[in-house]
Parts: sequence; C-alpha cells; structure tokens
Amino acid sequence: MRFNYCVLSIAIFSLSACAWVEPTPQSEQVSVVKSFNVKSCKLLRTSTVSVTQKVGIITRGDERVKEELIILAKNKAGEIVGILSLWNR
Repeated sequence: MRFNYCVLSIAIFSLSACAWVEPTPQSEQVSVVKSFNVKSCKLLRTSTVSVTQKVGIITRGDERVKEELIILAKNKAGEIVGILSLWNR
C-alpha cells in the first residue's frame, strides 16, 4: 500500500510540473508589452483566459499559472492576427 502511495505522489508531482498549455504558431507573432507602449494602438477585441491553479490536492505555482495565462492570451491574440491577415488579402 505504501508503494502505491509513493507512485501516486510521484505521478501527481510530475503532472504539476508539466506545461498544459502549448503556444500556437500564430502566437509567435504576438509580443507582450506594457500598456503605455500601445497608446496609439486601436483596441480590436478583448478576451478572457483562465487556467487551473489547483490539480487535486496540488496547488500549482504562481509563476507556472502566470506563464500559461500569457501563452493563452498570446494564442488568442494570434487568432486575431490570423483573421486580420485574411481580411487584408
């Protein structure tokens, strides 16, 4: 029984270290900048993203959650860039 608990613990900890969100090719065209650098830009669309901070009994680190939120936001922005490039053809 103790062996099963150890294997389960190792599996849970290794899962918590994995990146669950992968960047898309379109997101490579997107840069994250401070708001004061984009005052002359036009707002095209807003989006909301979310990730899970707690997996079972494991709480994921704030940095990992922040990284995945940024990846998701860049993925969404990349979708908009793709749509705009189709319109401009």
